[in-house]
Order: sequence, then structure tokens, then C-alpha cells
Amino acid sequence: MKRLTLCVVTLLLVGCSSRGTYDSIQDSGKRECARQPPGAYESCMERYGLDYDEYERERSAL
Repeated sequence: MKRLTLCVVTLLLVGCSSRGTYDSIQDSGKRECARQPPGAYESCMERYGLDYDEYERERSAL
């Protein structure tokens, strides 16, 4: 979790695009899912299955 936070802060400071930041967070989350026990892996990956365009549509609908 600390690595994810550090990654997000670093990306924001560097000034990456919103898509790049989103993709980086998704990738980091998926790597964390790989460390979960088999029963928790699938539910963890479901949280990271949304691509950027779907995320933007949902976000703008709010």
C-alpha cells in the first residue's frame, strides 16, 4: 500500500496525464492482487478491470 501511495504521488509530481496516472494505478493494483491468496485474487482483480474510457464515462456521469 505504501508503494501504491508513493507511485501515485510521484506520478502527480511528475505531471503525467490523467490516463497515464490511471493506468499506473491500475497496474500497481493488479500486481498487488497477484500477491493475494487464490480465493481473493478474482475479487481483487474485479476492482481493477475498468479501462480508462469506462472510468471517465462513469466519473462524468456523477
